[in-house]
Amino acid sequence: MSRSVIVLGQHRSGTSAIAGILHHLGIPMGNPGNVTNATHYVDGWPAYTDSNPYGQFEDNDFVKLFTEGHGSWQLPIWWQVSSETEKQVRALVQCREAKHDLWGLKTPQLCYTLPYLLGHCEDPVVIITHRDFAGMVESLAKRDKIPLRVSEQIQSNYYILHDRAKLCVREHGAPSLTLQFNDVMRRPAAMTELIMELIGLPHDLAVLKQAADSIRCPIGEEKRPRFTPAPAQNAANAIQRAH
Repeated sequence: MSRSVIVLGQHRSGTSAIAGILHHLGIPMGNPGNVTNATHYVDGWPAYTDSNPYGQFEDNDFVKLFTEGHGSWQLPIWWQVSSETEKQVRALVQCREAKHDLWGLKTPQLCYTLPYLLGHCEDPVVIITHRDFAGMVESLAKRDKIPLRVSEQIQSNYYILHDRAKLCVREHGAPSLTLQFNDVMRRPAAMTELIMELIGLPHDLAVLKQAADSIRCPIGEEKRPRFTPAPAQNAANAIQRAH
């Protein structure tokens, strides 16, 4: 049976940090895609100096399907899903499960796609991220260079969708773990240990430390070997219960 580790959270709530921990625990996070506007790369994954310096870790195959099926992430058509979209998503889940006994998925689009995706996963566990609302609003406005009122509207919609998705997790009975953004940033080792327990990974101090350090190590110091410079032409375009 294949276990999927799903990261559920709003934009700018720490989902990339959690996905980075999963990646450094050795969990496949999917297809990075052909991203051309990254400022640098982390193990082949696009990263952005001002917003996601340690990597974004979003599976481009799922992101593309969700965008085609629901439209723009800023104002998604969340209340309906076509049979064709769900068929393609199910097929992609089956593809990941056929290749991996353990795999991960992170994209804020899961706030409105998880309700139908969850049922297609053989053995899902869910990591739920939370951050104070004002912090998410300010961070999104800064990243996308949009007015605060626009960011607030986007995050308000996602707040409702996030609650709806959490309810689906409870109804499904999937094991879950809720993490606060500040805890992940300030105590990454302790949060990584909780994640390992949820997934069912053996306690390995070296692996735990490597995953936790993916958050707290300054760029250019201990993590230098993991960073590959972006091509020169792109650099100027400077993103409960385990078994």
